[in-house]
Amino acid sequence: MTQVEIFELSAYLDGELTKERARIVEAAIAANPVLREEYAALSEADARWRAAANTARFTPKTAVLPNTNRVWTHLAGGVLLLLGVRLLPKLAASFELNVLLSAIFFSILLAWAVRLEKRTRALI
Repeated sequence: MTQVEIFELSAYLDGELTKERARIVEAAIAANPVLREEYAALSEADARWRAAANTARFTPKTAVLPNTNRVWTHLAGGVLLLLGVRLLPKLAASFELNVLLSAIFFSILLAWAVRLEKRTRALI
């Protein structure tokens, strides 16, 4: 009978051996008390690791992710607002109107950014 190495016990446990080699290892485990004891310890450790891995699985909370359609809507609204703020003063040709519209735009932009930051922190 071919000698069985200790590392082959792990391969046998994981089903990684060919059918012929698995039969040889199985016969060696049955005949050799040292291999049998080593295989029993390996099987027990493997069972503990698998149980620990099953309890430690990570399940992402995808339900709390933001709706991407809403993000695109906000982005499109911001771009349109920016275009409007930049074009209106050129049409009116008034410095005061330009400053007023820029102040309104940046106030809205700041409020929007703060609101978005608060929502992002709430999701984390």
